[in-house]
Amino acid sequence: MTSITTSNNLNESDSQYILGLPKHLLWGFVAIAIFMAGDGFEMAFLSRHITSLGFTASQASAVISVYGFAVAIAAWSTGVIAEIITPQKAMRIGVFLWVIMHVLFMLFGLGHKNFTLMILFYGVRGLAYPLFYINL
Repeated sequence: MTSITTSNNLNESDSQYILGLPKHLLWGFVAIAIFMAGDGFEMAFLSRHITSLGFTASQASAVISVYGFAVAIAAWSTGVIAEIITPQKAMRIGVFLWVIMHVLFMLFGLGHKNFTLMILFYGVRGLAYPLFYINL
């Protein structure tokens, strides 16, 4: 019979934690909190902005829905991607894709009032979104 022993080293390593969070991950949690707050804020006004450009409420909803579906698909596969290419590389790819797709969405999708490009760029941006979280 094997016995499993666990030790609680919290007392000797208290200096490695800030507010209960490991020091080396603290800024990652702060960045995610800011990023998620910004993303939620964006969702609150994006649908209204799309309709103010002359699109229907259904089209605005489609853009948001495609983004949500893309996030769900990417969240499901992100762990496998991280195991194959390492979490750091996956996060770099995620940051790169997210920024590039955001710029393209703003310039060509919204800027040119092109519904197809809005769907494309915002959807691909949704694929990049979960890649931010795998390093935690």
